[in-house]
Amino acid sequence: MNADELALLTEIEAAPRRLDRRFIYADRLEERADPRAEFIHVWHEMETLKPWSERYLDLFRIRQELRADIDKDWLRRLGYFHQHSPMFTELPPVSLATADAVSGIVVSPGHKGRSGPGRRTGIHRAATGIQAAGGAEGVVPVSDVDL
Repeated sequence: MNADELALLTEIEAAPRRLDRRFIYADRLEERADPRAEFIHVWHEMETLKPWSERYLDLFRIRQELRADIDKDWLRRLGYFHQHSPMFTELPPVSLATADAVSGIVVSPGHKGRSGPGRRTGIHRAATGIQAAGGAEGVVPVSDVDL
């Protein structure tokens, strides 16, 4: 490890949220064809994506492959480890077609099929953006969903 790399690592440790230092470090690693450069870029791109997106899943696989060959002490030193934060902080989007299909199956008790007296459920209300009692638009409390 040269003095320049050591200085960058010290700066990153002092201010771990400063991504500019991390990306400068990644560029230096890339000049030496070091796979840690790609790992840094993949990690931080994943932070900007929804966990249910195709790109996130592709990057997750790449990150896991790269991680296997990277020194564990380096990963810990720079904070590249799972901190067990919630993966989903919002629900994935639901299309109206999916909501209609689900609401045809999940209806309140006493229904007689899709055309019977059963009413549409909280799932349908969430998908169509109708505000549920006590909830934000598009968010339906579990107690509001009739199963």
